Amino acid sequence: MELLSPDAEPIEAAGDGLWQTFDGWHHLFKNGHKRAERVALWIARRREEPDLQLHQVVVRMDALTVHFDLDDIRARRAEIRAIPITEDWTQEMTDHMLARPYLALPDGEVDPGPLEPSNAPSSTTPTPPGELATGSPSPAS
Repeated sequence: MELLSPDAEPIEAAGDGLWQTFDGWHHLFKNGHKRAERVALWIARRREEPDLQLHQVVVRMDALTVHFDLDDIRARRAEIRAIPITEDWTQEMTDHMLARPYLALPDGEVDPGPLEPSNAPSSTTPTPPGELATGSPSPAS
């Protein structure tokens, strides 16, 4: 699903204190936050059901899956691996994040490790220096 500019304001308004900006929603969405995923489903359904309200979108959580394309998976895994191991962020936390099913690599795919200029995913829009490349996840319906 491609998000359009008219989608941003309802997404921001649906944050209910969890996020205030589209970027805040996107961060939670790509990290598997269930309300953020449900909001994405609501936005997708509103295209065919314009009067649909968020509270009317009720799904079994195991029925809602998000699929990322391979470049997005690689970029997200690299972002996670680039988080420094500290007292507040442990190797176990990194391993737990990488074990999430939506970040699984296909059989035979080698994990590229932390994001570095030499293995950053290519795109038509270059990533500004100092920023990590991120893709746009698309909810599965």
